Amino acid sequence: TINASAITGSSSDAITITAVWTKNRYKYEMLGENCTAELSGTVNKNAALNLTITPASGYSLADAACWEVTMGGSALTYGTGFTYTGTTFSIASVTGDVEIMAYGLHSVTWMANNSTYTTNVAVDNKITLPDNPADCSGANGKKFVGWTESSSVSGSAPADLFTTAGGKTVTANTTYYAVYAAASGSGSTSKSYSFNITANDFNTTSYAANDNEKTTTATASDASTMDVKWTSNTVMKNGSNIQFKKSAGLIYNSTDLGTIKSVTITSSAGSFTTYYGTSEQPSSSTTVGGGFFQIKVGGATGTVSNIAVTFEKTVSGGTSYSDYSLTCTAPEPCSNQVNISKGTPSNGSFSIDKTGSQDNCSVGGLVVTVSGITPAEGYEFDAITQTGIASGVTIDQENKTVTYAKDIKGSSTINVTFKEKTKYAIRFFNNGSQVGTTQNLYNGQTATKPSPDPEACTGYTFVGWWTANLAADNTTAKTWVTDFTVSGAQDYYAVYSHTETSGGGSPTPAQLEASYSSHDGWTISGTAGSSYWILKDGASITSPVIADLSTVTSITFKARTYGGSSYNTVNVTTSGSANVGSASASSTSMTNNSISVSGLTGSGSIVFSSSTTSSSNGPGINDIVINYSTGGGGSSTTYYTTSPDCTPVTTYTVTYMVCGAPFTTQNYAEGASLVLPDPAPEENAGKSFYGWTETEHYTGDSAPTIISAGTQVNADATYYAVFH
Repeated sequence: TINASAITGSSSDAITITAVWTKNRYKYEMLGENCTAELSGTVNKNAALNLTITPASGYSLADAACWEVTMGGSALTYGTGFTYTGTTFSIASVTGDVEIMAYGLHSVTWMANNSTYTTNVAVDNKITLPDNPADCSGANGKKFVGWTESSSVSGSAPADLFTTAGGKTVTANTTYYAVYAAASGSGSTSKSYSFNITANDFNTTSYAANDNEKTTTATASDASTMDVKWTSNTVMKNGSNIQFKKSAGLIYNSTDLGTIKSVTITSSAGSFTTYYGTSEQPSSSTTVGGGFFQIKVGGATGTVSNIAVTFEKTVSGGTSYSDYSLTCTAPEPCSNQVNISKGTPSNGSFSIDKTGSQDNCSVGGLVVTVSGITPAEGYEFDAITQTGIASGVTIDQENKTVTYAKDIKGSSTINVTFKEKTKYAIRFFNNGSQVGTTQNLYNGQTATKPSPDPEACTGYTFVGWWTANLAADNTTAKTWVTDFTVSGAQDYYAVYSHTETSGGGSPTPAQLEASYSSHDGWTISGTAGSSYWILKDGASITSPVIADLSTVTSITFKARTYGGSSYNTVNVTTSGSANVGSASASSTSMTNNSISVSGLTGSGSIVFSSSTTSSSNGPGINDIVINYSTGGGGSSTTYYTTSPDCTPVTTYTVTYMVCGAPFTTQNYAEGASLVLPDPAPEENAGKSFYGWTETEHYTGDSAPTIISAGTQVNADATYYAVFH
């Protein structure tokens, strides 16, 4: 609003009004590496900006080197222009657009005398040493001698003791500890040199082809120098990298700086090999002591951004050190002690790794290990015991340790108790009567079976031992016991087989056959091939049950290898694990194999398998034929029993004659029913078979008395064929 009273001048004067706008809101944008990735937004003028920025695991943002911050185009200072506390980034009053770059860096904590001395970060993963902490004062009077990553140092110098950064890098947040040592006299001491060789140490930007040798100089942090030489036509400067020519490259030191402790390549591109110590001498120079090194690239051109070389040399004079530690405070002598003694056990022996007075002041307490536990015969380990200290003692029976809690005192006796093993009764029985005495044995021992095997009574065959009684009418064969290892009380029973035949005459030849396309009744677990089964990975082929395996005379089959000659063996057994034989398959094509068989007993199946456990290879098999015989028209059954009937049995023979010649014979127990031969005799002289009679030479127009099936057999008999 412009009031007329505020205007002066004539009515013809021009009046200019200028509007001034003030910005009251600013943008902020944050980008990050190894931390919260990106944030952006706006904030009111003069308002505070607070952002949560979290470093990635193993990284820190708590250092000025982690930040690049501008406001209104001007850089802000860490700690004054902006702060970072915990995970909160803050600017107290925003007066312009804010740009934030946050770099998560590995934090390095420097501990001195049990306190945090300082912290910084590892830029490009390289550490920066702080100023040396002060030496110890007072009676202890130890000197600061370097840094270590070990959190526990006592007596000897730590293996990684260092006094210069020397290209030392970290890959996570890291803590280093100041090391102090007692100084005494003068003598020799070790001096360390650390060099970082970069592209700036090389002036040429092309391979030096015309010089026999080129030289440059690298400088350590203490102004020590090193002459770095390389053969011509091998190395050059390429931007910020040192470039090695294809399949070449040789850099070495000609200055006596002692022994090289390490050679480290950073940011390499290519396949590099480093040599130092005595692994390989430079081919074109005479080296000084062990102070040479080589770097070679193989195959193609390679580049590196930095080569860190650390030397160590013993120099005369100086101070010798001992009693290294991480603190300035002299340790207090331990007054908490456990006096340990070993007990005397009964029925065994043992050892412990500590006896006598033992300090018990360390964190975690005192641990004693029990070992060499050896029971006497018939005994086994029971438990570890401790007497003398009532509480604060833990016994780990599984790991065989005794732990005394920190600061526990007193006298303690460690002992081991042994207990008698349990004995188990093992007995053997034959047809209801125990054979020999009871064997009382420990778990894991082996019982002794009776020898020789029990004698079978007439009509029975001893086949093995079983863990239970089998009834007289049992027809199922078992896998008889052959391993008598004790795992508990057990009775074993002698088993006998007995075959009964109903009728029949002369044995009749028979065959069991299995082809790839026809194998009814066979059990096939082999993998199907193109025209055969492959016996791999424990596969097998099992025939139908044969009532009397003793009648098996031969087995034929075709076989070939599948997967190489290592898989050519076909094993043949019975289902009762009796060995029948084996044959080798051809390596090129299916070939015939034949096995002659004799000596089998009982009933069961024939099993074809291979010893290979390969999941993909094994012998191939097809066209199996098993030749055996059956009773002459009768049937037989094999029984397996632990109660054989040893009562003497009267048997009779029935003989059948045809035209004066024997036709067949049959054996019967007394009182058994007659089963006539099947098949009957064939036609004779144009006459057909009519039946059997007791009359030897019968001729007539009327039929004689014919013997009927089912007639009770109570004596030897001969019957004659009648034709009409």
